[in-house]
Amino acid sequence: MSEYFIPTNREKFAGLLKTFALELPNYKTTLGFVDADVAEAVADADFMGWVVKTEGIQEDYAAGFSSFYKDARYQKTDLDLAAPPAPVIDAMPKTVKSGIQARFAQKVKQAKASANYTETIGKTLGIVSSSSAARGNSNDTPDLKVVLSAGYPELGFKLGGYEAVNVYKDAGNGYSLLKTAHRSPVKDIHLPAAGQTALYKYKAIYVENDVEVGAMSAEISIAVAGR
Repeated sequence: MSEYFIPTNREKFAGLLKTFALELPNYKTTLGFVDADVAEAVADADFMGWVVKTEGIQEDYAAGFSSFYKDARYQKTDLDLAAPPAPVIDAMPKTVKSGIQARFAQKVKQAKASANYTETIGKTLGIVSSSSAARGNSNDTPDLKVVLSAGYPELGFKLGGYEAVNVYKDAGNGYSLLKTAHRSPVKDIHLPAAGQTALYKYKAIYVENDVEVGAMSAEISIAVAGR
């Protein structure tokens, strides 16, 4: 029987909870669960998904505000400053008790202890690996897209089985890392100064186990106006 380890990556953990909660009703009776177990799994998955999404939004806002602070304090040119937009957060779902991971681990233990458990069921529930994780085929490269969303560049991509992508940006001074992104899309909240325009360029590369793998994407660009 394949070993299974709960991922430390928050997005992967939230995704795992969602998969387990969606599939558990199909195996409730087979594995000896009851309706309350399924309801608990669904509530835990919904709440963890909201927590992870909200944490990512808050981190993006904190990074943008940190850049705004540095411009306000240290920028030598005469810029018209504009603070990043306040984050928009989804309504919080029904709250649950702490210990979501422990409850999930207990359900996994119960499922695997059932005489009816099979490797196929485990793969469907997400509690064993269904295939080898991506490990950096030299030809793999993100298909990066960019559009303007409410005046801000929004970058879309597919993970393609990888853990994340590193998105790089060139605002005129060379490329630097914009964000390690575990989900799509990514909004770039760093705009030019009010009344100014700039051509922003982006490229990206896959990340697995905190290491860049595959090939860098083609460069894309978009014209952006300050506000």
